[in-house]
Amino acid sequence: RGRRGSMRLVSEPAIRLMMENQIGNLVIERQSAVNSSVAMAFPPGAGHDKFGFGSQIETPPSEAGMRSPGSVSWGGIFNTNFWIDPQIGIAAVVLMQTLPYADAKCSELLRGFERLVYQELP
Repeated sequence: RGRRGSMRLVSEPAIRLMMENQIGNLVIERQSAVNSSVAMAFPPGAGHDKFGFGSQIETPPSEAGMRSPGSVSWGGIFNTNFWIDPQIGIAAVVLMQTLPYADAKCSELLRGFERLVYQELP
């Protein structure tokens, strides 16, 4: 049990393993949308990022002023997105309820939010 009666469900070594490259030399490839009213082509980082257990791993070079290499992220079909930046020690969630997934305006909002978060860090 942890603080205030909470119980650890996943060990720290398991979390680290989830955030490590699980696809070797492969890279995430761009996924085309079958129906553009549901999803646009995704994900950002296609062509160079890696994948762990359940999340995309940011690989160098990272865009200046954005999440660090080693950060993990993923998004859900209605533009629900998260990222965890273990190097900086932050996590963020941006929840939208709109289609299509990876719509240009939703992607702009997510990346703009990310830029603002990193600009405000000391």
